[in-house]
Amino acid sequence: MKDRTGETAIALNGQNMQIIAYRNASDIDVQFEDETIVRNIIYSNFKKGVVKNPNLVKSRIGETNKSNDGYDMTIIAYRSHKDIDIQFRDGTIVTNKRYDSFKLGKIKYPNIKQKTFNDRTGETKLNNQGIQMTIIKYRSAKDIDIQFEDNSIVEHRTYKAFKEGSIKKPGKYTNKYKLGESIIANNGLRMTIIAYRGIKDIDVQFEDGSIAYHKSYANFKRREIARPEDVTYNRIGEKHLATNGQLMTVIKYNCTKDVDVQFEDGYISKNKLYGSFISGEIGHKWPYIIGNIQLEKIAYKYNDEINYEYICKKCHHHDIGTLDEIKAHICEGELIND
Repeated sequence: MKDRTGETAIALNGQNMQIIAYRNASDIDVQFEDETIVRNIIYSNFKKGVVKNPNLVKSRIGETNKSNDGYDMTIIAYRSHKDIDIQFRDGTIVTNKRYDSFKLGKIKYPNIKQKTFNDRTGETKLNNQGIQMTIIKYRSAKDIDIQFEDNSIVEHRTYKAFKEGSIKKPGKYTNKYKLGESIIANNGLRMTIIAYRGIKDIDVQFEDGSIAYHKSYANFKRREIARPEDVTYNRIGEKHLATNGQLMTVIKYNCTKDVDVQFEDGYISKNKLYGSFISGEIGHKWPYIIGNIQLEKIAYKYNDEINYEYICKKCHHHDIGTLDEIKAHICEGELIND
């Protein structure tokens, strides 16, 4: 067997790549000039330059979202789905975060003003009414002053009550500017406030036109309002990213301890915990069969598309490709039979 270790080529993305391990013509490891390594590649794809660099993803730079604590944030660097940098609206930057945490709003705004344990001035949180409040004076953990988003102020509260969200805004809360406020719900649809009668009585319209009546503003801010059509089926249709990068969808919901989930490649995992679905920790069984194609594992993710290592059980073609490319595979064995 010829050892092609050290051989170089130029990928279609313009990067230089080099073979760093050559086991056989169907199993080589390639390193790009940015030191990204892609394993288990076919030598012919290397020669054609069609090996993809999974880290060469720029389309997500500039993507925006709102964190669960109410702050606008933007992706300013995307090295992989496990390593992105985020900038908040005030210029604060956090580095080396996960893309799925960004999409789910789980990246927290750092309290840059908190120089010491006793300096929490400027810290912001939503109270249990769904109203944003900010510490404007911090004398001690037992004596703080709070300002709400409508500029009303309460004095001499405890930091514990602030963290628990139990500090209420004084007076009647009827801010009509909430009309038209929108946010992405946990079901993935954008919802907009179309009626605001009070913090515990709002109407929300989803982007598909369905309306949920008499909901709380706090649940709106938490993204926890469901479409009326979905309530009957509990959490069917709810989506979350798995830790392997695939999108999961609830297809059957009996209770929090009995959920069936389908991955985007079609694989179904049954009788799982809803909590595992929310945390993305439901596993995917490999190999997985689609017709004559056996998906061996996920190779990498590129431009929002997952590339799988696969083999055709009929013609024994072994390659890496997206689901669309796999479904378009023409079996060489079938051509011979014809």
